[in-house]
Amino acid sequence: ADRSLSQRILAMFVFGWWCLLFILLLNLIIHAISQSSDEIDALSALYYATGGSFWTQRDGWDDLPNACTSNAYGIECNPQGHVTGLILESNNLSGTIPMSDLVYLSYLETLILSNNVLSGTMPSWATDTLIYGTAPVLTRLEMVNVSGPLFMSEFFSHGDTAARMQVIDIRNSNVIAELNGALCTMYINLDTLLMSNNDGITGSIPECIDRIPYLSLFDIQKTSITGSIPQTICTLSSLNELHLGASEGDSYSIDGYIPFCL
Repeated sequence: ADRSLSQRILAMFVFGWWCLLFILLLNLIIHAISQSSDEIDALSALYYATGGSFWTQRDGWDDLPNACTSNAYGIECNPQGHVTGLILESNNLSGTIPMSDLVYLSYLETLILSNNVLSGTMPSWATDTLIYGTAPVLTRLEMVNVSGPLFMSEFFSHGDTAARMQVIDIRNSNVIAELNGALCTMYINLDTLLMSNNDGITGSIPECIDRIPYLSLFDIQKTSITGSIPQTICTLSSLNELHLGASEGDSYSIDGYIPFCL
């Protein structure tokens, strides 16, 4: 009798563990479905907001629930089926970037929309709460390339979740932004910053530029940035290229003494 009771207790214990495991697995599946639904909605919003039916390449975008498994054009995914990259350069995108929807691509690491005809405002690069309230944040974003005829504002806004960003390319994009100390606090792991051919970029090179220790390529030529080059730039041992030239026939906006290290 004692042995029978022990077996029943063991069976109940094992059954309880299996039930707990089933509940945990079910929660994971529900979460995955919810996450996938958010990502599908975000991709769909981008497609329709930027004239998807006129894109040069749009294979797989008519079946977004299977975008990862069908290798939809321009979409990169991780093994878990989350979107990690949008690479749609020179693909005839035209319209307004639906940033309030793209923030739901919470696993996004790479965003390349260069050489398209796009517009829109990207508040804080979705690294903080949107103006309408609390929203998801793109905390994994490492590379942004929106060079080309793009218009946006508040690029160097406040926030602290852009620390993973390594590459920013906004050349030839008519960006309206001010280069200031926010660069040093938000983009501490930045390696490449390309901003040339943008009259809308103002401000000056911040004294705290030395707080971006990995910066190797810094291009601000043909912008409206003024002021002097801070001596602190000499402490950037990783800096390999610095481009400060003005447009032909334009006055040179950078003045003052040139640091001894340049």
